Amino acid sequence: MEFKPNIVHFSGHGARDGIVVLDDHEQAQLLSPEMLHKILATSGVSVTCVVLNASYSDSFFKSISDVVRYIIAVEGTLSDTAHLKFSLGFYEALAGGYNILQAFSVGCTCVELENTEHRGKFRLYQSDLSTRRVEVSETLEANSA
Repeated sequence: MEFKPNIVHFSGHGARDGIVVLDDHEQAQLLSPEMLHKILATSGVSVTCVVLNASYSDSFFKSISDVVRYIIAVEGTLSDTAHLKFSLGFYEALAGGYNILQAFSVGCTCVELENTEHRGKFRLYQSDLSTRRVEVSETLEANSA
């Protein structure tokens, strides 16, 4: 692989059984948790965080927690604005020198400040790769619609 990213970000539409991604011909296809695991397992140790910025992506953490330390996912559904606000805050914080836990909090705060109605929550899962133990480090409870 030409690049060795520390963060892999998926943004788009999610379903309970996968995330919709575009193939080389710009046709939609479903990326399953198992396929994502396979992709990440072959990437080596460079990926430390996966951002699954798509509805219903929280089910992915179980299948990739043995290969990635931090997994940010969405439980339920959120508005497009909430997804965008989270990403802007998260990456601006990282660029400013914050660590992943701090940047996650900044991203969540940006969503809360938007004060739009949506259902769902951002979750940060932290995995101990040596013991395969996963903890939910923090959760943003979104406003119910």
